[in-house]
Amino acid sequence: MKKLNYTTMKLLKLIPLSILCFSISFCSDDNKRDTEPKDPVNEMPKEDTDPIEEPKDEEKPDVVDENKKPVTFSKENNADVSLEANQDRITDKVWITRGRQGEIYNIVTENAANGTSSPKGTKWAIGKKEDIPNLNFVTFKEALNNRLKEIVGKKLIMHLEEENLYYEVEFSSWTSSKDGGGFSYTRTLIEIDQP
Repeated sequence: MKKLNYTTMKLLKLIPLSILCFSISFCSDDNKRDTEPKDPVNEMPKEDTDPIEEPKDEEKPDVVDENKKPVTFSKENNADVSLEANQDRITDKVWITRGRQGEIYNIVTENAANGTSSPKGTKWAIGKKEDIPNLNFVTFKEALNNRLKEIVGKKLIMHLEEENLYYEVEFSSWTSSKDGGGFSYTRTLIEIDQP
């Protein structure tokens, strides 16, 4: 059996167990289809298997947009927030999405938006790259003075607290009220000169 790398392990976590079990029960190692369905739990090989290879720290990706080019993200109205396509996976610890109403949140650490702290792991300010030293970073909703419907066209800075990364963020759409929670923005990683 082949060893699994870090990326493969992350992808396997996204596959619902029922699909994974179905695939295992109808496929064999030599790609031949068995005529009788197998019980995937009891038919797993018990010996001669290699353990899943744990990634070394230097192999773990920290930033998804490593090329430092602008990334545009969109979530359609009423889209399923549990799907990867509806989450802006900025780092391993910050995946931004939005429910059918309210503000955005970090689905890695939150099940839904919380007006007093969402998205967790981030702080926000209205401003530009050159303003960063003088900005007061607060929660997303607080940065916008609770006026989420006025977000389109505003220039914001998002600070990922644990990773100490900064992004320029400009929203290009925002569905207001309870009309589905769609939104889109473009974010650009900011190079910060360290003293």
